[in-house]
Amino acid sequence: MKDNIALSWENITLYAPPKVSGGSIFSRKKTSGSSKVKLLNNVSGLAVSGSLTAIMGPSGAGKTTLLTTISQRTTGDFSGSLLLNGHQIDKNLMSRISGFVPQNDMAFEGLTVREHLEFMARLKMDKRTSYQSRRCIVATLVQDLGLAKCYNTQLSRLSGGEKKRVSLAVQMLTDPPFLFCDEPTTGLDSFSAGTVIAVLRSFTQRGKAVLCTIHQPASGIFELFDRVILMVPGGRVAYQGPVDDSIQHFKNQTNNSGALGFASFITPITIAAITSTAYGFCVSAMFESLATASLLSVPLDFVSYVFSGIFIHLGHAQEKHLKYNTAAEDLRASFTPLLPKTIIETFLFSSVVFWIAGLNSGALGFASFITPITIAAITSTAYGFCVSAMFESLATASLLSVPLDFVSYVFSGIFIHLGSLPTYTFWLKYISRFYYATEAISILQWSQVEHIDCPANFNSTCITTGLGVLHKYGYHKDSLGFDFLGLIIMYFTLHYAGYMFLKKRSRNRAVY
Repeated sequence: MKDNIALSWENITLYAPPKVSGGSIFSRKKTSGSSKVKLLNNVSGLAVSGSLTAIMGPSGAGKTTLLTTISQRTTGDFSGSLLLNGHQIDKNLMSRISGFVPQNDMAFEGLTVREHLEFMARLKMDKRTSYQSRRCIVATLVQDLGLAKCYNTQLSRLSGGEKKRVSLAVQMLTDPPFLFCDEPTTGLDSFSAGTVIAVLRSFTQRGKAVLCTIHQPASGIFELFDRVILMVPGGRVAYQGPVDDSIQHFKNQTNNSGALGFASFITPITIAAITSTAYGFCVSAMFESLATASLLSVPLDFVSYVFSGIFIHLGHAQEKHLKYNTAAEDLRASFTPLLPKTIIETFLFSSVVFWIAGLNSGALGFASFITPITIAAITSTAYGFCVSAMFESLATASLLSVPLDFVSYVFSGIFIHLGSLPTYTFWLKYISRFYYATEAISILQWSQVEHIDCPANFNSTCITTGLGVLHKYGYHKDSLGFDFLGLIIMYFTLHYAGYMFLKKRSRNRAVY
């Protein structure tokens, strides 16, 4: 793309979506008849390559709303024109030429900076990009953003400024010409905030256009911006233009007897940032101590990351709005590290149970015991993803998951004889993942038992064979293949259902 690019927006008006009440994910929700709330009111502006633009204003003025609207990362419908070099631009193109850094980014805290960036490079870059090219791009970003010292440090141990620079590095992996940042200095001290803005400033020197919302910046940070957009409550623009011209603009406003004065438009800190003539900050010393992690405390998440490539192939995922902004990417990014973790934990737990219960010994006996349990555990993760995607809160999800789990336990064959079930409830066992796993384990263990000794003076009916045990619980010795097939079908069906639910929810909310 050419170096000289301009993104302009003209007469942008955005209304808040109507409130909905009642209903569920299965039923239609009712829309309230209240009047629409105007979030943006005929906003126009311009962002050009090589410029750092700040969107400022009091809380509720529409800073983030404007940022997400012009980056086309909001689900609301807006009126007006959004132009790239004078031509209309759609969401598809905008997602490919821009990056968006949310205020609170998501990441797997157990990964190191290197692992996280390499993982995101595989997700965001073209699948045709070679491994060496990805490593080269990641290494360059690490050096440019000053992340070399914490390259092998876990994300959970990073400071706020370092985490924000990691988020910037993720969005810069595809080298977009536009970068949108939502309050990149929130929660940071003055030094870290200045470092982050200085990094954004360095991006503009490479010909990129950077727009970011910022709340009450220090005067030394404010001077790093080239342009400023001052928002006022009601979604209106009080001023837009070069930072150096803002003082004269508001002087003219205060000299106008018919004007209210700019003090009613912006916050006192913003006024100080504009009118200050002596500003700057200095830091006498800054020390960083990175603790070396013991080999005995290596988290299981790292092992999951190492082996995730064996189980899941990361396909082409180039058109991204945020890190996990699409339903498929969000779902894949979740179960990629969880799958090997589930297998490892199931192996450890089953090993203890196998030894305590004294089941059929030997490697073959252990393998026949752990295989159906592992498949059932993996299927249960798909069930968890599906329920989580259906509802937003844990309390609401429990209203469905608890009854379903109860039915699954009851009809697994442990508590009742499945052969005695009436016709209208007999089918319920086929929706129980515990039924498939329990029957498979029982077949693999009891089908090899040819004789069972009966104790003396045993008054009840004595079962003398393993097949008799299977019959008692309503299991069939020829259903082993059917049980494994049932678990596999449930795994893919639940993941697909979870993807569809997540996709539906993603369409109804902004991606930031």
